[in-house]
Amino acid sequence: GSLGMFLMYLVARRPLLTGAAVLSAPEVVLSPPVVEIQKLLLKALRAIVESTKEFYRWQRASCIETPPQRVEGEDEPIVFSFFTDVYANAQVLQTLVGLTTSIDKTFARIDRYLDRWRRYRPLWQMD
Repeated sequence: GSLGMFLMYLVARRPLLTGAAVLSAPEVVLSPPVVEIQKLLLKALRAIVESTKEFYRWQRASCIETPPQRVEGEDEPIVFSFFTDVYANAQVLQTLVGLTTSIDKTFARIDRYLDRWRRYRPLWQMD
């Protein structure tokens, strides 16, 4: 599904996103910042899973969407969708963990790359 495709893009040798290591004396920083990239990727993951909220359940033995239902203890009527099933699915959870791990590993590699430039920091310090 969509999460699997997202994971394939992350582990592929082709970039999903591009950034640049920029000298902002005396630091070498990533542009856009790692935090912004991470927010974007996590937002995309969340959007993929939450998009299943738009797939409403049908009434038994029909193609008619189930109307919102009153549930005891809830103020607003509940619309039953496939979100809870998808979110609780072990394969989906495993894929989300794999994606998060892949993102973390990628940022660790980026940080190691930037560290190679950071050793020259004394050369770039302003007097």
